[in-house]
Amino acid sequence: MTDVKSKLAWLAVAILGAASLGVVALSRGETINAVWLVAAASCVYLLAYRFYSLYLARRVLELDPARALVDRLIADWVDGIDHGAMWGPKIVSAKWRAVEAAKRVVDLALDVAGGASMAR
Repeated sequence: MTDVKSKLAWLAVAILGAASLGVVALSRGETINAVWLVAAASCVYLLAYRFYSLYLARRVLELDPARALVDRLIADWVDGIDHGAMWGPKIVSAKWRAVEAAKRVVDLALDVAGGASMAR
């Protein structure tokens, strides 16, 4: 139920923002009440914070599992845990995971900075 309430609340914020921007855009040469500007800006900031920060958090926090895997592998090596013939695949797997996570984060950083065309 809270998921539905949350979605409805964000929909209300989006509608209020669109209405506020509409009032600002459609008032031709007339004085605009500052409340409409504040409402429009607030809605845009709230929506950007909610959805863009979620997008960034998913990408940036993706490095944590890769780092945890490498740390666990290093701890196993230091503690002398015997994985036998699985050491090779474990090391390759950890390296691949770390490199792929780093690539995704760098691609995101280039997208945000506007330099995505330089990497491709």
